[in-house]
Amino acid sequence: MNISPRNAGQMLLAGSVGLLVTMVFHPPGGNIEYLIKTSTSIIASHSIALLAIPFFVTGFWGLSQLWKHASIVPILSFFIMFSAQLAGMIAGSINGLALPLFITNLRSPDPKNEVLNLMVKNMLALNHAFDLVFLAGACASILLWSISIIKFKPIPGGVGYFGILMSVITLGVMVVESIEINLHTFRLFMSAYMIWTVWVAILLYKFKQV
Repeated sequence: MNISPRNAGQMLLAGSVGLLVTMVFHPPGGNIEYLIKTSTSIIASHSIALLAIPFFVTGFWGLSQLWKHASIVPILSFFIMFSAQLAGMIAGSINGLALPLFITNLRSPDPKNEVLNLMVKNMLALNHAFDLVFLAGACASILLWSISIIKFKPIPGGVGYFGILMSVITLGVMVVESIEINLHTFRLFMSAYMIWTVWVAILLYKFKQV
């Protein structure tokens, strides 16, 4: 399926708007009592993020087609990103849907209940694992795309240099922190990820087919 650069740019912009809304309204996290109080906001914000994923996938597929037959690397980058988006979808479903629904459906959730806390910690651990898969996959994909942008220049190379810098720093932080990425680091990456995506989206939207 062929997607025009203009349509791909529109898809990435639409996905980025959804991601921005999620970042703005996403609660900072907390204990079980806090999860109960903010369950509606958690579900709503994560639902928007999940709805944005198909837009990202469609837009990134359009990006990968810019190289045509010049290189197989952009296609590889797309499938790495596709896998990362799937991991992000699972993480968002666990943390944003399953966890708040599980807690709020309990008749009388006791924050001090050891079994309940153990179950919540297990779900958060699963969410963290899929977050790491998303981070690593997205960074690897953006890194490969950015190198290909600089080498073949289908779009201006400035976005490629930014993508390389962002990916290398994020992967380096993951190694230094022994893959224990905290919420602050994750939000910084998501902000950089959105900047790179919007930058690419604008370039795709303005792209003129030769």
